[in-house]
Amino acid sequence: MHDLLGQERTLDLLARLRRAHGGSTYTAADFVAAVGAIDPLVAGLVDGWLREASAPGFMASSAEVSRIADGPGGEPRYQIRVHVHNGEAVPGVVALAWRGEAAAGFLDMRSPPFHRGAPIRVEASSTVEVGVVVNAPPIELLLDPFVSLNRFEMRLAQASRSPHDAAAEEPLVGSRPSTWRQPGIVVDDLDPGFSVVSATPTTDGMAKAATSAALPPYAWNRLGWQRQANADSSAKVVAWGRYRRTIARTPAGNGSTRAVFSTELPEAGAYRLAIHLPGRAVSEGRWRPRSPLERDSLGSLELELSNVGRNQSVTFAGSDAVPGWNDVGVFDLPTGPVSVSLSDRTSGQVVVADAIRWLPESD
Repeated sequence: MHDLLGQERTLDLLARLRRAHGGSTYTAADFVAAVGAIDPLVAGLVDGWLREASAPGFMASSAEVSRIADGPGGEPRYQIRVHVHNGEAVPGVVALAWRGEAAAGFLDMRSPPFHRGAPIRVEASSTVEVGVVVNAPPIELLLDPFVSLNRFEMRLAQASRSPHDAAAEEPLVGSRPSTWRQPGIVVDDLDPGFSVVSATPTTDGMAKAATSAALPPYAWNRLGWQRQANADSSAKVVAWGRYRRTIARTPAGNGSTRAVFSTELPEAGAYRLAIHLPGRAVSEGRWRPRSPLERDSLGSLELELSNVGRNQSVTFAGSDAVPGWNDVGVFDLPTGPVSVSLSDRTSGQVVVADAIRWLPESD
């Protein structure tokens, strides 16, 4: 409630409840009525949260950050914009949060505070573009989905816009309707099309596969493929996901296991393949510099494309990765099943399997 109403109005709410019900209990309807006396829109959201079994679910684009014209007093200004899609049949609310200060070093435990934008209502099955203007470029960006199927704050990748493009538009503060949708065919590490396969055959001569649901939770001292999930990946790692944002990861191996993303191409043609990565390291872009003990730097990533009996090997330089989608190349492919497998062998310290995307060149 504090994030939705702010400090002064939250204190007003508590005072109203105490005056009306001090020393006794009150019902959900009483609580909603008290909120409604302060902000009817927030009251509608709270009433839905208390009574509805369903919840909104949000997908977000990368955030665009650009330098815009200085303010009236000559202070620098930066525009932050992100598209947010609510894929469920109930409305919800989101808010941007950012921080732009860095600590002195990884042993400095002082955490710079996040600044928060105003809550933005997103109607059922709709998309909005959310914008804020800040005085310094952000180091970290989060999207708070409040009560939703996302469950946790989402760390956002950042993309820069050219000053010319940014200067051509009025700054956006608040929200406006958007037509954004996640393009292409995406396979995520939580999708049925994801698995981890051992290159070592079992006694019956078949490769051993683990489904996405079977991966153990991430622990810094655990070997093999594991899932960095929930609050650890959503708020601390740039990851992709439909509502839940997670990554599969493994320490560098010897090529004995592969993460496989499988899907179907609806028609033949040229497709651009991209992989989603947290950056050059799993912890890239945090407010605190990386500790040498984290051992989470990416190196060469060995990919293999398989489509209708044809295999093609591709190497991607994970040491050059940016947070978010990274272009691998364009491939002419026939219709039908296609898979992208990622080996655990790498020149880096860790291999990350987050998501892959096939985008038709005709788009």
